Amino acid sequence: MNSHIEIQGHRGSRGTHPENTWPSFATAIATEADVIEMDLLMTQDGEIVLHHDFCIHPIFLKDSNGSPLKENKWVKDTSLAELKSYDFGQLKNEKFPKQKMITGITILTLQDFFRYLETSVDPHAKKILLNLEIKADPTTPFCIPSSSLVVKKIVEIVREAKMAHRVYYSSFDFSILQELRKEDAEATLGVIIGHSNLEHYAIGCKQWVNPLLDLASQVEAKILSPHYTLLKLSKIQPLHEAGLSVIPWTINDPQIYYDVVKMGANGIITDYPSEMVKLKNVL
Repeated sequence: MNSHIEIQGHRGSRGTHPENTWPSFATAIATEADVIEMDLLMTQDGEIVLHHDFCIHPIFLKDSNGSPLKENKWVKDTSLAELKSYDFGQLKNEKFPKQKMITGITILTLQDFFRYLETSVDPHAKKILLNLEIKADPTTPFCIPSSSLVVKKIVEIVREAKMAHRVYYSSFDFSILQELRKEDAEATLGVIIGHSNLEHYAIGCKQWVNPLLDLASQVEAKILSPHYTLLKLSKIQPLHEAGLSVIPWTINDPQIYYDVVKMGANGIITDYPSEMVKLKNVL
């Protein structure tokens, strides 16, 4: 078993703490994951926050008075100040029974997260790498502001924080990756693929490798993150021969971890980085 398999903490440590929050990220750092994967969206007032869904949902948070929200709110139509007024640490995601809730957890901006890394006393915080997933869906472009606006702001923040050497950018949407390549010729880019965006780009799941190689080459991507089920339909070797690292998502089962690494994956994205780091060290 390859001991250099990269373990990425999905939204921090989503399986144990509310996703994309500082306790989730702190857990991934403490378990010495190699990379933290996080999700970026732009608010109504042009700030970049760490949040996965295009909307914030009543089932996952409460307002400053402790009352559940009455309706979904689009992140792109909500100010940072309003988002900061919500508590993201009170309501458990029932898909993850191991989640530990901590009240009073507010949404993070990308600048907040960089400051957290800078001030953390954990030495691993000074070297952990970051997978910045820019949330976008090619089938619903209206869910975010313009791609160029979002990308420019994110790259600007990364440069100001002097973090470019520790991050790579990823997305499901090739228009985002194209904008990233225009904005930063030196950026490391990752293509995320699942069944839905393959269908959007008219790529068949059983013959996805060559078309994805063509698209990845257009933006000079170095990383490919397919849903792990796609790896059962094709060999990884052509991807490696094209210079791509293969980091599938989202792998929480030890047997699936073993299977994809045996296939030749360079790493995995997982909701349980602590468990997978231990597994890597044992196998």
